[in-house]
Amino acid sequence: MIVGAYAAGLLVVDRLFRVVKSKLLSMKWFAALATTWVEARNRASVGIGLSMCSPNVVGPGPGNETEGLWVGPPPQRPIGDQDR
Repeated sequence: MIVGAYAAGLLVVDRLFRVVKSKLLSMKWFAALATTWVEARNRASVGIGLSMCSPNVVGPGPGNETEGLWVGPPPQRPIGDQDR
């Protein structure tokens, strides 16, 4: 019963994160933290022979010389910060 409740809680948190992820990535500190986390996860998974790349991660390839960059929605500028 406790294991089921824990699993249900993880599913709720995962769904909530997916809903608010684009807003969270618009904050510079969170985007930097997410990029660092994804890069570390990818390096660790390559080190142990797993391929756990998220669909939001771009690896090296033609036209992309960098490795493991987070590809989320572009950050939105605050309303009062528009170019005139």
